[in-house]
Amino acid sequence: NNTTKNEPDMRRGRIAYRTAKPSTFPELYFTIYEPDATYGPIIVRDNIFIVGDSAPEEAVTFAPNGHDLQFTGNTFQNKPVTIVVDPTCKNAQIENNVGAKTVNKPVDFNHGRR
Repeated sequence: NNTTKNEPDMRRGRIAYRTAKPSTFPELYFTIYEPDATYGPIIVRDNIFIVGDSAPEEAVTFAPNGHDLQFTGNTFQNKPVTIVVDPTCKNAQIENNVGAKTVNKPVDFNHGRR
């Protein structure tokens, strides 16, 4: 439970290393640090995410080259969110997540390092 991740207050929020300023980050993200790297399997199911007011709409993101991804049965509360899955991910089961819609679109490979 990270309740201060997206707060804009410099004393409480998460600070981006590139800008040294508060930034917004997905509630949960899967990232890689080399463009051709892979990751997986991933299993995230039956969790409750209470999304903060300052959290971005893209609450969960999957970087390129993921495989065997299961993200099912989760609940998002407080506001509607989007789960973004990079089109290169294979065998991704992203479904039945209340309060979230899933979209397939490119995700920067090192998006978690903003």
